[in-house]
Amino acid sequence: MTNRFDEYGSLRNSATLNQEIIPGVLAIRLAVLQDDEKFEQSDAFNNQNRYYGAFRFDPKLFGKDSHTSIRATTSTASRPRTTARPPPTDEITPWFTNSITIGGVTNPGYNKLTENQFSLTNTNPSGGPALPGGSGGPLSSAMFQLGGWSQGRSYWADVVNYFEATPASVNSVANASHRAARRSRSSRPRPIRPRSRPDLQRHDYGANSIGGISSFRPDAIPPFSLYAGYVGTQGANANNGIPASYRLPTNPIPGGVYYTDKVITDSTIFNFYKKLLDGPNKHEWKNWTAFNIAIDQTFFDDRVGFEFAYDQQKYTEGAEPWLEGENYAIASTSTRPMRMARRTRT
Repeated sequence: MTNRFDEYGSLRNSATLNQEIIPGVLAIRLAVLQDDEKFEQSDAFNNQNRYYGAFRFDPKLFGKDSHTSIRATTSTASRPRTTARPPPTDEITPWFTNSITIGGVTNPGYNKLTENQFSLTNTNPSGGPALPGGSGGPLSSAMFQLGGWSQGRSYWADVVNYFEATPASVNSVANASHRAARRSRSSRPRPIRPRSRPDLQRHDYGANSIGGISSFRPDAIPPFSLYAGYVGTQGANANNGIPASYRLPTNPIPGGVYYTDKVITDSTIFNFYKKLLDGPNKHEWKNWTAFNIAIDQTFFDDRVGFEFAYDQQKYTEGAEPWLEGENYAIASTSTRPMRMARRTRT
């Protein structure tokens, strides 16, 4: 038996039994392992529970010139864990900078820039003319949606997506200005009744939104690799807003596609030494079992023999990821929050 303690409260216990029951005829082996490994990040762990058993039985069945052997092993194990992580991606520091220099090329910084998607007069970080804040415009595409997917908090998804709460097979009228079909009974959130609330009826260009709620994707500060790879290459088409064909004066980075993301290095922003950004929500596991048996029989002093063997194994693994890839980041959503008017009845 062994017992081992380690830092952060890790504990490993194991036991092994190897016993000859009948000398020269029957022997068994048993082994157990319980390993609870902990890390400095309090929500991370790596546990293992393993059980193993084996026996060998050599009976004297057919005389001295023959040999019979029956051997079998079985094992089972489970390995739940939440793996430790490196620090989160830094998608917040650029928001505080006046300029960003990469590879000797300097571009305007965000300087606490916020974007109003309902306004045509957003601050231009280069000091040029005021710019519209709509998704895909010269400001959005050049500073936020670099590469097309720097998305902030989706404040509108539940309301817009469930506005009608009818499946596409029932509501087949494209760009309907009002509900095109009866409301179906479902487990989705209860939809807003546009007929009883004229101020909430759809009113965007394709009649696909609710009055007062933007259909734009909210913008956010891009990760460093995305910024380096796309800055200076976006926001220059004739239909991207007011003024027409305006391109925000940013410069591309030579070899920018080869830069990787930066991570948070200031533990006062987030204590990545002690915590996981996704807390206890992330989880992985592995489970397996194995069984095999073999029977040998020889005759005439091992000159003739046969063997029968059977093996069965089962293995499963899975994960419940929470924040994966670029989503494991501390970010700044740069879209200004909406203000919803409150009405009172008198």
